[in-house]
Amino acid sequence: TPPADSILIAFVGGRRTASAASPVAQPTISDSLGGTWTPITEISYSDGVNVGGGSQVWTRLRAFWRQVSSSPAAMTVTGVCSNAGHMGTVVVVTDGAALDFSSVATGSNANGDPSVTLGTSPAGTSLVLTCAGGVGNALFAPSGDFTEIYDAEPDAGSGWHMAVAYDDTTPGTGVTWTSTNDGSVAIAIEI
Repeated sequence: TPPADSILIAFVGGRRTASAASPVAQPTISDSLGGTWTPITEISYSDGVNVGGGSQVWTRLRAFWRQVSSSPAAMTVTGVCSNAGHMGTVVVVTDGAALDFSSVATGSNANGDPSVTLGTSPAGTSLVLTCAGGVGNALFAPSGDFTEIYDAEPDAGSGWHMAVAYDDTTPGTGVTWTSTNDGSVAIAIEI
């Protein structure tokens, strides 16, 4: 059960399999309480292989937020990434976050090193939350003072890897993730 009046940030992403006939569709999310999840941003990576009528979307990652009520209850959160051969959902609980998600950035990289740069420096009271996803089973490593809170394959052995990290001490405008994964995508959000 999340704390009362907290904010949930969710990342939903996935990859198509090499033999897929369709591109990875835009991720969606729902929960067992029927809550409203608002999209923040998304990023996709195209590998140049035409599938499904010319689309080349190989990997995709989307961020959402949801307000928790003053009377919270346990819930099951479900992310859907249609046409993804492998996918995952990671939910992070934030306390005292502002509902202004205007400072966000996305990035992608053919290899495992997506770089994300916010347009402005984060406020001194802010934290930066970031997520990376990629094709492979290698760990991601964030740059700077970021602390990882998740780094795994949501669907073990699937070849879709996700990592989430935050910096609440001295967040700068950017983060670079490194790994040996392919088709990597990343999102950074100032909270």
